Amino acid sequence: MTRLDSAPKLPKPGPVQETRAPDAPAVQGFDSQRSKELKGERKERQRTFRNTDGTRGSADCPKR
Repeated sequence: MTRLDSAPKLPKPGPVQETRAPDAPAVQGFDSQRSKELKGERKERQRTFRNTDGTRGSADCPKR
C-alpha cells in the first residue's frame, strides 16, 4: 500500500461556459387530442388507443 505524505491537490476549475436548455421533446405515446380509440378492443373496464407515433396504450376505467 502506498501512503501519501499529504492530501492530494485538487485541479483548478476551468472557465464557465453558458449553455441553453434542450428543446422540449415532441409528444410521444398518448395524446388526448390525436390518439384514436380502437373500439374493437374495448373491454368492460379498459380502452385501448392507437397513438400517432405508432404505439398503442391502454387506459383502465374506474368501476362505477
